[in-house]
Amino acid sequence: MKSNTSFKKNAPKDLKIIDRQDELYHYARVISNTRFGKMPMYIAYCKKVSHVQYCINYCREHTFPFRVRSGGHQHEGMCSANDVIIIDLSEINIITPVDDDTAWIPAGKQLGQVYSELEEDFKTIPGGGCQSVNVGGLTQGGGWGTSVRKFGLTCDSVTAIEMVLANGKCITATKKNKYADLFWAVRGGGGGNFGVVIRFKFKLVSILPVVTTFRLEWKKPEKFKPIITKWAKLHATKNGIVDTLSATCTMTVVAASESEPNTSEIHGRMAGKFYGTEEKLKKLLRNYFGKKFLENTDEQQFTEVTEKTLREARKNREALGKKKSLKGKIKKSAPIYSYTEIIRMLSDYINPTFTMAPSFEMPLSGKEDTVLAKVLPSKELDTSEESSTISSETCANRNLTIVPDRGPSSTCDQPHPHKVSSSFPKDDVNHKDLVESIYTYLKNTRYQSDVNMYMSFHCMGGAVTRNAGENAFGYAHKPYMLQIQAWWDDVSNAFTNQCRNIEYLKWVKKFRKSIKTHTEGAFINFVDKTLVADIEDDQNRLKLLEIYYTKKNLKKLRKIKSKRDADQLFNFEMSILPSEKKKK
Repeated sequence: MKSNTSFKKNAPKDLKIIDRQDELYHYARVISNTRFGKMPMYIAYCKKVSHVQYCINYCREHTFPFRVRSGGHQHEGMCSANDVIIIDLSEINIITPVDDDTAWIPAGKQLGQVYSELEEDFKTIPGGGCQSVNVGGLTQGGGWGTSVRKFGLTCDSVTAIEMVLANGKCITATKKNKYADLFWAVRGGGGGNFGVVIRFKFKLVSILPVVTTFRLEWKKPEKFKPIITKWAKLHATKNGIVDTLSATCTMTVVAASESEPNTSEIHGRMAGKFYGTEEKLKKLLRNYFGKKFLENTDEQQFTEVTEKTLREARKNREALGKKKSLKGKIKKSAPIYSYTEIIRMLSDYINPTFTMAPSFEMPLSGKEDTVLAKVLPSKELDTSEESSTISSETCANRNLTIVPDRGPSSTCDQPHPHKVSSSFPKDDVNHKDLVESIYTYLKNTRYQSDVNMYMSFHCMGGAVTRNAGENAFGYAHKPYMLQIQAWWDDVSNAFTNQCRNIEYLKWVKKFRKSIKTHTEGAFINFVDKTLVADIEDDQNRLKLLEIYYTKKNLKKLRKIKSKRDADQLFNFEMSILPSEKKKK
C-alpha cells in the first residue's frame, strides 16, 4: 500500500505520528509477541479523545485500514498489521478519581502503574498479574486474575465505558443507558470490535484489612498430581472452595539433571491470593487437601499484606527516592514489599521462567541441535506460523551453527516470541483423566533450555459464576480454565528463530489436540487463531468465534455489531462479523 501523506499532514499538531522514515520506527512497531514483525504505515500516539476521533474519521473517510493498540499484548499480533495505521492509546494514561471507591482508568494505562498508584490509597482493581499489560485489552477480553473468585473478572468491576464509535462520536456506555448493548459486549467481547475504548470507570476494591499471597511447589508427580486433581474437583463442587481464595496450578517442564540436560521432569505448583490472614489460609488449605498438606511441599512461601506492611513499604520507597544516606532508614530484617511488587512476584511464580524452573544452572553452551539453530531474519520478516518461509524439514536437515540461547527470564512483561492456547473442561469431564493426560504430554516433552513450557490451571467459579450473563464471557459456569504456554528467546535476542517458531507452535498444537476429548471452548484473552483453518473465509471465522464466545453469545454480539458497526470499520482477522441481513 502506498503511503498516504495526508494523514500526517492534516493531523493535529500535538498528535505524535511515527512513520517508516522515523528513526524510532522499528522501536515503535514492536509488540509483545516478537514472533510477528508487522510493518504498519503509521503509528499514532494519541493523547486525548480528539486524536482518536481524527484517526477514526480519517480511516473511515479514506477507507484506510487500522488497528487499535492499548499495550501490544495481543497474543496473535492482531493489534498490528502491515500497511495500517496503528491507533496507539498508551499515552492516554492518567487515572481520574471520582470518589474514594471509584475511578476512571484509561485503556492505555499499564496494569503495574494502576496497581502502584491505587496502592497509595490501599485500593486496587481485580486485574491480572502481568504488569506491562494495559487495561484496555485485559478488560475488553474479560480479564482473569487472582481475585477472580471474590470479585469476578476484571470487566465485572467496570461501571461505565467511554469509547469512540465508528462514526467518530465519543459516547459513554453504562448498564442502563441507550448504549447498554455496548456495555455488555465490550466487557468480554474482545478489543477492537465495536469502537476504541478510551477509559473505563472502575469500582475499586480494598486491599485491607489483610491479603495473603502464597506459593507452593512439588517436584514429584506422586505428590502434585493428586493435589491438582483434588484442586480441580473442589472447584467443580458447588460449595467447594471459599470465594475469598483464588488460586492457579501449574505443571511445568524442567530439566531432570545436569548430566541429562534434554531429559524432562515435571514440577507442580500452586499459587494465589486469599482475602484473610496467613493463619486462616493455612487452616483452609489443610482442610481442603489434608493435615500434612503443607508439610509435604518441597517449597512454600506465604506473604501477608496489611496496612502496616504497606505503610512500611511506602516509607522504604520514600527513603530510596531521597538522594541522601539511607543508613537506618530501611529495615535490615526480612524485606517489606509493596502490594504491586508482591503481585509481580506472584505472577512470575505462576508463569515460570528459566531462572526458576530448572533445578540447576544450565550451561551457556551445549551440544549441537539443528532444530535449535538460530536463523536471523531481516527486520522486515514476519515470523508468524502462517508466513514462515522455513519448513520443518528444512529446520531438521539444515546444517547450521548453533547460537546458545536461554529461555526468557520473564514472560508477559517483556517482548518475547510465544504461543498460547486455552480451553475449558467439558461439563462431564473426569478431572483425574484430564490431569493425567496433561502430565503425560508434558512428561514426553524434551526439556530445552531456551523455552518455558507449561500448562496453567486458572480457577473460576465464585463471583464469575454469579455474574453469568452480565457480560459477553460465555463460560462463566466453568470451574476453571486451562492455558497452554510456550515462551522462548530472552529479550536480549534481537531476532527470533524461525525453526524454533515451527517447533514450539507444533508443540502447542499437539498439546491441545492431546486433551481435546476432555476440553472445549477457549478464552479470548488467551487467543489462538489457529483453532480453525482458513479464517479469511467468513464461515470458518464464525466457527472460530463460536469457540470463543459460545453460539448464544456470538449471535447477540453479531446483532450488536450490525447495529453499531454494520460497515465493519473495525475489522481484523478475528473481528466479530455482523448478522446476515434477512432476505426480503
